[in-house]
Amino acid sequence: MTSEGAAGPSRSSRPAGPLRESIDAISMSDVLATLTSASVATAGGDGVGVVLGLAPAWRGATAAGPAFTAAGVAGDNLVLHRAVAEAPPGSVIVAALCGDAMVGHWGELMCIAAATARIAGVVVSGPVRDLAQIEARRFPVFHDGVAPRPAAKHHRGELGPPIVIAGTTIAPGDLIVADLDGIVVVPGVVVDEVLAAVRALEIREEEVVRTIESGVSTLDALGLSCR
Repeated sequence: MTSEGAAGPSRSSRPAGPLRESIDAISMSDVLATLTSASVATAGGDGVGVVLGLAPAWRGATAAGPAFTAAGVAGDNLVLHRAVAEAPPGSVIVAALCGDAMVGHWGELMCIAAATARIAGVVVSGPVRDLAQIEARRFPVFHDGVAPRPAAKHHRGELGPPIVIAGTTIAPGDLIVADLDGIVVVPGVVVDEVLAAVRALEIREEEVVRTIESGVSTLDALGLSCR
């Protein structure tokens, strides 16, 4: 275990407004447990964003929930400690770090704190460390690189702003669905519509699976033409 410093301010503060409403509407829904990035990206089409280039800290990691956004600077993880202290249960912390610094912005101690706070997962646009320990704890972390050196803790950053990671904008309360295939961002205003489309897609694909298992080719099962 490696130390990442103090865990930041008290958790007494809780967000209000659209993010709070998103938490109430989304994070307790059983449907989140069954979502995949592929199904949401397929059903959502151009109405959802996709963040590419970040990797799960361990194979099988999945996270789904409303985004709790944070903006900071690379090389410093104080804003992440603040996010862990303030993010509501069920949310996914999504942090955009400006710049390029090869230090571990997230590690085992922060996983312990986040899991204790019932945070659903973390997406960070920078390196992390303690990969073996993160995997052992089975806490979902999605990151950009690995580095053993510790991060500084001086820059407070900002909690709750719209952020951009890999060209995709994420606003507070947007639905995040992250797994081995990638990270999908569903804007809060279309969450209900996209979730309904995902369910319709699942029903159609169940029928397609049965058809293929009966011996029908994928060309015929999917109505594809080679002409």
